[in-house]
Formats: sequence, structure tokens, C-alpha cells
Amino acid sequence: MNEYSLAKVQLYIMNVSKILSIPSGKLADAASEIRKQLAKKLRNGETIEVGNDGDVTGRTGGNRLVVQEGKLANDAASEIRKQLAEKLRRGETIEVGSDGDVTGRTGGNRLVVQEGKLAVRQWYEIDPQRLADEKEAMRRFFPRFTLHKKNDGRLYWYGTLRLNVLPNGWPWEIAAIYNNDHPHPVMGGSVRVVLINPDINTVINALGWTPHHLLRSNDDGYYLCTTRAEDISYGTRFETTAVQTISWAVKWLTALELVLSGDMSKELFNSPNGI
Repeated sequence: MNEYSLAKVQLYIMNVSKILSIPSGKLADAASEIRKQLAKKLRNGETIEVGNDGDVTGRTGGNRLVVQEGKLANDAASEIRKQLAEKLRRGETIEVGSDGDVTGRTGGNRLVVQEGKLAVRQWYEIDPQRLADEKEAMRRFFPRFTLHKKNDGRLYWYGTLRLNVLPNGWPWEIAAIYNNDHPHPVMGGSVRVVLINPDINTVINALGWTPHHLLRSNDDGYYLCTTRAEDISYGTRFETTAVQTISWAVKWLTALELVLSGDMSKELFNSPNGI
């Protein structure tokens, strides 16, 4: 690497450090009272409103969306289920007992499932009206987000959120990725929110610890565990659309920024029971 390239890398690292480095203790600025109120709302389980650019301070206009009540999720899946999920993701073989058991906890002759993939039909092919509804909802509440398709056929929304919690805060570039079987009540929801810039590794390095409310997949890496499965409801106005999931992601990021500002404790943010 030549001196010019090395200097550019060093400058980039310095810029990232400045962006994600918050002085310890309370920030003495005009927005501190707003942050305290947000922290209190999160502690008390009260609702917060989200502007169409991600703003949670109420300082910008436009349509405002109330974040659905619920707790940030804690992944309590057992080790056996995790191992089975990992095998299926990797295309590895699984064994089936004579009674259908796949956990290995029952005896008897066991059969190895023949290799192959389950056929996938995307949710938007099955229910095109749902996709039309998703587009309309996103156009209303997050009009700056754009819809894209991954190579594996999954759709995702890409855009930027500006929470305005921190003075001179940075924008969050995110992707909200639909699962193949959306909508489906799973831990974290059937729309996965991935941090693009700053990415999750930058956040972890800045904090010095890994946030509790994260999930991981082979396809998408770390993504925000925005809600518990029991907080997801379907067939109501609280269906887990991209709009609702992004609003939950705003709640997640709001709590994170409050930790960085010193207005929320690490322990509360990482609470296994959510906030």
C-alpha cells in the first residue's frame, strides 16, 4: 500500500472514530431534555413516534408513525433448534427417527434425509396484493426508501434514517430484508433490519461490547432483533410490514444512541426482557 492510500485509510479510521465516539457522562446541550424524555419512555414501555425520516424527537414534520407496543427480543431458542436450523441453512443432512423425531432424543432406527432443497416460492408471488400494500405503506411513511431484489429472490428496502437524538448525529443506512415466507411470526420478525453504514461491527467496536438484541444468519450476518415473536400480530393493523419493522428498528437505534449519549444504561439496553 503506497503512502497516499495509507493516509486515506488512516483518515477514514479517524473519521469513523470521531463519528462513533461520544464523551462519557451526560451531554450538556439543548437536546438533553429530549433524550431524557425518550429514555424515560423506553424505560416505562411507553410509545414513541417516528417521522418519515426516522426522527424520534418531534422536531421534523410529515406523517408520524407510532411504534407498536412490545419489547426488543431476546433469542431464547434452544441449542438443538439452533443446530437444526444451521444444518438446514448449510444444506447438511439430518436424521429422522421412526416417529419423525429429528432431535436425536429418541431411539430406534434412524433414516438420513436425502440431500436436496425445499422448493421456495416467494411471498410476493403468492400474494401480489400484499406487495402492493407494502409499497403503498412505505410510500406514505418512508418515501425515501427504495425497493430492491437480492440474488436469492428476496426483496428488501434500502434507505437512511436520521433520528436526531444526538447533536450532530450520523445517518443510519439500513436494509429491511423480507424473509421468503413473509409474513411469519418468528423471533425478530420476518423482515430483517441490517445496518449498512455504520455497520454493526463499527457499532460494536465503538461500544466495546456486543448489544444483546442481535440475531445472526448465514445469509445476512448480524441483524437487529427488533421484536419478540409474541409481540407480532397478523391480520390486524399491526401486521409486521416493512413499515412496522423499520419503526421497531428506530426504537432499537434510539436506545443505542441514548446509551452513547449517557442517557440510558448499558444494562437497561441489554435487558433480557427487552425495553
